[in-house]
Amino acid sequence: LERLERLMRDLLDVTKLEAGASPPRLELTSIANLTKHPVDNLKIQAEKKGVTLSADIAAGIAEVRADPTQIGRVLTNLIANAIRHTPPGGSVTVRARGSGNVVILSVEDTGEGIPEEYRKRIFDRFVQVPGATQGGAGLGLSIARNIVQAHGGEMSVESQVGKGSTFRFTLPIEEEPSGGDIKV
Repeated sequence: LERLERLMRDLLDVTKLEAGASPPRLELTSIANLTKHPVDNLKIQAEKKGVTLSADIAAGIAEVRADPTQIGRVLTNLIANAIRHTPPGGSVTVRARGSGNVVILSVEDTGEGIPEEYRKRIFDRFVQVPGATQGGAGLGLSIARNIVQAHGGEMSVESQVGKGSTFRFTLPIEEEPSGGDIKV
């Protein structure tokens, strides 16, 4: 029953996101602030499985305008998936780097990897890789991509079977407000 309720909530969420009915509540925030709670909340789950979870946030990254709850959900989904698909002794690393006018966040794992034929569809609703560890209904990545796109970002994946996966997404850097020409 709990799984069915979660599926219904996720379906409602993805429908709202796709319809633009659940816009992000944007606020100026640091990348450290966005990544702290998802990483801290999943550390115990990683430790129980024997997976090392760490964060590598570059110094000096500009702030972004983002909805901390929604981006937290994206990171939580990506990190939980990475832990689920990484065998004991493996690692999951959350990274953030500035690049031009965006911040690139990535969740890298040393897990199973995703076969090439599924990489193009992995963000579609209800897509699950056959034989992969079961966890959800195949809606998490679809919801995550919709949230990132609502923030003006992009999401992608690179993966090699047996070597691991890297899920990346971008968030636009907050532009410095221009004061225009100042005349004295």
